[in-house]
Amino acid sequence: MAILGFVFINISYAVKLFFNYYERFLKENNAIDFADILYLTKKLLENKEILNKVQERYKYIMVD
Repeated sequence: MAILGFVFINISYAVKLFFNYYERFLKENNAIDFADILYLTKKLLENKEILNKVQERYKYIMVD
């Protein structure tokens, strides 16, 4: 059972390292991924002025 714990810790550490590298890569390349697109759109539309302008211009917004 101790081996499984060791493997889990190593996998968790590897995932953490990869995620940190991935996030740094996106930032350095001025890029965003799909999750960022959804999150940033939500944050943008929380601004009532922007939301009103978007609602006036578009009836539907499709996120693919």
